[in-house]
Amino acid sequence: MKNPAQLDQEWVILIKEAKQAGLSVEEVKAFLNERQVTS
Repeated sequence: MKNPAQLDQEWVILIKEAKQAGLSVEEVKAFLNERQVTS
């Protein structure tokens, strides 16, 4: 994993928002994997 100082802040914000919305890590991963395959 990257050094936390090197993390893309937009991704950090998106993941925090997903957690606040009640999404699990597995749900976020599944969504990203689905988008990768269909894009």
